[in-house]
Amino acid sequence: FVALTELSRLGEVLSEIGNVYYLQGEQKEGRRYLEEGLAVVRQAGNRDAEAAVLHRLGSVYYSSGNYGAARTYATQALALYEALGNKVGMANAHNNLANIERSVGDYATAQARRQTTLHLRQEIGDKWGIAASFNNLAVIPYLQGDYETAQNYWQQSLTLRNELGDRWGAGQTLDN
Repeated sequence: FVALTELSRLGEVLSEIGNVYYLQGEQKEGRRYLEEGLAVVRQAGNRDAEAAVLHRLGSVYYSSGNYGAARTYATQALALYEALGNKVGMANAHNNLANIERSVGDYATAQARRQTTLHLRQEIGDKWGIAASFNNLAVIPYLQGDYETAQNYWQQSLTLRNELGDRWGAGQTLDN
């Protein structure tokens, strides 16, 4: 048991190192550490950490424009979060998949995933996440010229962000 715990922690540390490289703009090195960390947490059987690393890898590949790999990792993360019953992870994975779908022009799928993200965040009472979801839901209607729907979502986001005292988020919403 101790060996598996230590092995799991090693995988998590490798993943954190990968995340630091990624945040510093060194995507190739970040992916290398994340993939190594993924292999180690899988070996240790740490499914929570595995889901988190898959999620990060999806984000890394998304930011580099490799939407196929991003979708693969994000879909695997979502499946694992669902198996674990982790609604926070499920919401975040749906949100990442929505970003991917929007980027490849599949607006209907992206918007459906944004709605799923909102519903999950409402279920768990994540008000900050709900505000972000409303903000994100406005993007596709705006891109499609449905300014009234976009404005409605942005207003809901702004109202909630003001209630939360989230000045940065309110500014982000107003910038849209």
